[in-house]
Amino acid sequence: QPWIKEQNRLIVAEKQFQAEREYRFQHKDGSYRWIHATLRFEYDSSGGLVNIWGYDLDITARKEAEKALHEVNTLLERQLRFLEQLYRLRARLAEARTPDQVITCVGQAFVEMGERITPLELIIEYDGKTWHFGQVPEGAFTVYERALTWKGQGRGQLRLRCAQPLCMLEEQTLLEEVIAQLSQALEACELELQLLQSSRLVSLGQMAAGVAHELYQPLTAIS
Repeated sequence: QPWIKEQNRLIVAEKQFQAEREYRFQHKDGSYRWIHATLRFEYDSSGGLVNIWGYDLDITARKEAEKALHEVNTLLERQLRFLEQLYRLRARLAEARTPDQVITCVGQAFVEMGERITPLELIIEYDGKTWHFGQVPEGAFTVYERALTWKGQGRGQLRLRCAQPLCMLEEQTLLEEVIAQLSQALEACELELQLLQSSRLVSLGQMAAGVAHELYQPLTAIS
């Protein structure tokens, strides 16, 4: 290879006695092999190159193991970031009081995930309205869809677009957990709204009864 010859020329010019390098080449069977080469250079008393000798080691297995380890570490780091965002989302949802606040909390969490991990685009449909958060680049992306359901009824839909596909574990921890938190939070908002409306009706009934009582007392005194 030309680059190997150039490296050897520089080594000789600098009068180095040993050099090591790693490189990849294509085997005759079509596969690629990684080689670790160790070279030793011998010079005469005048500094002229006398001999080059060395040996090569096939380190393909080590390189493949390093690549697999790097992929595992990258995946674990992504999953850790997802979990961090999910814990933050849970804390935010505890403070949300309206469906809009709940959905906005979820959308902001996904925007932050998209900025730190991989581009994400989230679309939530609920109660006849649509919320849109984030954006993925033009081109190929993976789409995940989940229904928002509680009490056995479909109440909306969550649609997630990812620039990079999620692994099975990420899909379970991210989508399923978010769907569960979102559904619970929206259901709680509906129950709170129903309780509030019931409380208002009770108050209105008590007020009407009080007014009727006040109206009835003067008529009783007159009669």
